[in-house]
Amino acid sequence: MQGYASRVLKYKVMQLGDIKDSPQQAQRILDDLYAQVRQNTNQMQNAFEQELTADPSAATLQRWANKVAELIKQTPEVEVVETFTQWSIGLYTGIGRNFFLGKTKSYFTDATSFNLGFSFDHAKSRISFDMNLGGNKTRDYFYKKGDWLPGTKTNLAAIELTYGRKIQRNHWVYIPFVGAAVNEFTPRKNKDDDRILIGYGPTAGIEICRIFKIKSDYQERAFFFYKARLSVNPTNFISGLSGTHINLRIAVGFDASKTRRGMAIVKKNDTI
Repeated sequence: MQGYASRVLKYKVMQLGDIKDSPQQAQRILDDLYAQVRQNTNQMQNAFEQELTADPSAATLQRWANKVAELIKQTPEVEVVETFTQWSIGLYTGIGRNFFLGKTKSYFTDATSFNLGFSFDHAKSRISFDMNLGGNKTRDYFYKKGDWLPGTKTNLAAIELTYGRKIQRNHWVYIPFVGAAVNEFTPRKNKDDDRILIGYGPTAGIEICRIFKIKSDYQERAFFFYKARLSVNPTNFISGLSGTHINLRIAVGFDASKTRRGMAIVKKNDTI
């Protein structure tokens, strides 16, 4: 009977829907509902005890067992379920390595960089803003908006805006992506000159994430991950310096989305 009362109480609470009253009023509504269900259960319990006292036989017990079983079967089963918004936001940070090909490699060494990025997800789509800030130096002399001497220490800013599709397999997420890239070289001690080399181009690559922790409460759910991101972008620098960039990043971060808890009817086989 207690199992039947619990099922009835959950079902009646679900039927209330969203309670938009004050917390005090909502508590009174729930208390009244609980008292009503408890009163009905006590009446049933008393009726059972009276019949069993009048006829303490196995037939009486079986009749009441069948009655309660039928009541449970007729009462929808309700569970608390979580729903998640299809939107989520992510943040990650790590380190990267920028490899250069073509004429860029002839004039600049590869760069080690600090990686920072944001992602915005909707369902299986992901938009990412990925930024690398690194340091390297020149290999040989050249002249572009001024003299670049061999061994000049330089800063690299490599930014990518990409769109990708998520393919999830258990705790692994694979995200092939395409987008646009901007790469900028500046002397590290850039005082009063304008020696800034900027290149634009397309980019494509893949991101592989491994989820190592999931944290959820009544307001939000967060996935904590570490990931590797590889991209290739042929950058059109100023004539004479163009070349392809291969960017590898390793980072750790999280994705967070809003959650909502509610009650819903579930279909299960009744076991008495």
